[in-house]
Amino acid sequence: MLKVISVLNSDHTNVVKFFERFEYMGQTCLAFEMLDRSLYELLQERNWKPLSLNEIRPITKQLLVALAALKELGVLHTDIKPDNIMFVNKQDQPLRVKLIDFGEAIPASKVQPGLDLQPVGYRAPEIALGFPFTEAIDVWGVGCTLAFLYLADNLFPVECDYQMVGQLSQTNAENQMETYSADVILYSVCR
Repeated sequence: MLKVISVLNSDHTNVVKFFERFEYMGQTCLAFEMLDRSLYELLQERNWKPLSLNEIRPITKQLLVALAALKELGVLHTDIKPDNIMFVNKQDQPLRVKLIDFGEAIPASKVQPGLDLQPVGYRAPEIALGFPFTEAIDVWGVGCTLAFLYLADNLFPVECDYQMVGQLSQTNAENQMETYSADVILYSVCR
C-alpha cells in the first residue's frame, strides 16, 4: 500500500511522505518524513482543553484533501483517529497536519461486507453492522476525530461495538423525537 500512496505529492495531499523500506538486523524498517506530534498528544498537552472552531477548520480542510487524494487512488485508510493525524511542525506551522499509518489501508477493490475495520468509537455504522461500505467510512472517521477535537472527548464509546452502536441508536432516536416534536409544534402553530 505504501508504494501506491508514494506517488502522491505529500505536501499537496496532506499524506505522510514514505521514503523507503529496508532490512536491518533481520527487521523490516520503514522510513517516513519526520513529523511533530499527533492530535491526541496535542490534546493531552493542553490538559484536554478542546480546540476552537478556528483551529479545527484548517485541519478539516487538510484531512478532506487527503481523503480525496486517497479516493482517486482507490484506497481506504480505515484507521482514521486522532493518533494517526500528525502536525508537520507545530512551532512553525501550527495547524499543518498529515494523515499517517497506512498499515490497515485497503484497496477499494478489496472491499467486502463483514471486514473488521476501523477503531471502535471511530467505526462507521455500516462497518459495525457488517453492511456494504465505501470510502465514506473514512469520512465518518474524520467526523468522529473532529468531534474529539471540539469536545476533547470521544463522541462514541471506544470500549466495544455494542456500546458504540447503542449510543448511536439512542442519539438517532432522540433526533427523530426532536424532529417529530418540532413538526407537531409547527403543525399546531400553522393551523
